[in-house]
Amino acid sequence: MCKPVSPLVQDEIAHLFCKAEHISTVHYRYMANRPANETKNIVAKGYFVTDLAINYTKKRWEAGLAIQNLFDVKWKETGCI
Repeated sequence: MCKPVSPLVQDEIAHLFCKAEHISTVHYRYMANRPANETKNIVAKGYFVTDLAINYTKKRWEAGLAIQNLFDVKWKETGCI
């Protein structure tokens, strides 16, 4: 049977720069090295991925920018162990 694997640490640092009309958010997830198959003879390399979101709001409009994998880290998830 296959047991799903999820990140060891997944968190969000919200309102890093927050004014009435501007909000920035950083989201990150970390996964250590882990078995990539049921027999645990293959190891999947760990990763640390950072995402960034910036929103700017005025009375009649809103603009946003979202960047996934901000530092262009190579990573791969395994489905289960």
